[in-house]
Amino acid sequence: MSRKSLKNIGLTITFLYVALLLVGIPIALHFGAIKMEALKLNELGDFLAGAFGPLAIFWLILGFFQQGEELQHSVKALELQAEELKNSVAQQKAMVGITERQLNLDIEIRDEQNRLDVSRELPFFKVFGKGNSSAGGSRGTRSFRFGFKNFGADAIDLKISLDDKGILPSAKTLGPVERGKEIEYSFNVENDRGYDWKAVLKIECQNIRDQVRVQEFRIGNFPPDLLSCTPSNS
Repeated sequence: MSRKSLKNIGLTITFLYVALLLVGIPIALHFGAIKMEALKLNELGDFLAGAFGPLAIFWLILGFFQQGEELQHSVKALELQAEELKNSVAQQKAMVGITERQLNLDIEIRDEQNRLDVSRELPFFKVFGKGNSSAGGSRGTRSFRFGFKNFGADAIDLKISLDDKGILPSAKTLGPVERGKEIEYSFNVENDRGYDWKAVLKIECQNIRDQVRVQEFRIGNFPPDLLSCTPSNS
């Protein structure tokens, strides 16, 4: 029930009560139900207190109900604020999640761009078979020739090594190789191993910023095959 409804009820009851007093007292005096004598001042106060006491209690009870209504409205308002706060927190969490995903995506894009930038600044070699030849008969050696061509940035240093330690005991430095330049190198294998010889060739090169790229090729009596490249060239 609204405050206005309670007010209207209170005014209506008060009007009816006062009207009842104004009409009822003269009627009661007329029929002798009550006697009205000269009252002292304190007796008049007691009379008025008794006459209007119920009305005061009525307004007190009405005020109690009105405070209850206002309290319910306050509780509903607090519940709405709590719900709005909950929704706001959920929206903030969603925004934080979106921002975090966007930040991670930006970091991935930046890292990928940096990787590509580094890759473009590094040398990149391709190995080509240049044929092989035998010398010394069955007890001689077979020479496998390979070309190393740089398709990337200038290499200030180029080192090669083999997993076949009997042919290349340690890494061999071939020196700087400019972009577009090709150099050759041969591996000598005993003739009895020549026809089925195969090995893994490792190339280590670096640019002017001392950034290193490592490539591995499978070589032998077949076209060289790139096995790995770190960092990748794509």
